[in-house]
Amino acid sequence: AARLVLLGARRHRLAVRRMARRYGVTGALHLLRPVPRHRVGGYYRAADVLAFTSTTDTQGLVLAEAEAYGLPVAMVDTLLAERPGTGTTRPVAEPSPAAFGALVTRLLTEWELRGAVIRDGRAAATEWSAERYLAELVKLYASLPPVCAAGAAIKGAAR
Repeated sequence: AARLVLLGARRHRLAVRRMARRYGVTGALHLLRPVPRHRVGGYYRAADVLAFTSTTDTQGLVLAEAEAYGLPVAMVDTLLAERPGTGTTRPVAEPSPAAFGALVTRLLTEWELRGAVIRDGRAAATEWSAERYLAELVKLYASLPPVCAAGAAIKGAAR
């Protein structure tokens, strides 16, 4: 009875459909094109869990956005498990279908765990607001030494 909704799916749509066919879940898959920003929250509110299988996300912005809407997050990226500035962690599974499926199932059926994950996620979203995130990012970039792109290209070409 579960549905997998991929919001903002632009690339690799055919590959995703082939994979869904291979695993027998074609009827549960809904690939949705990007929607205006003001409509994204409605999709988060309609969901029961954010199943985030990326192992290479760099900033976790989707995770924080989902948590701000009170959506529990199931993930495999251990580097994003700790919520910035809060000391709390998100539930993480080993990057295997069985382990990830088990975590998603727990977040859907274990009400105490689900409640704690939602509570901690909302608190983190409040503590680490978009404004604070932007301020910290600007501060980080300002602390880095300047890089001359033209000089780097010339140096690389001389080797």
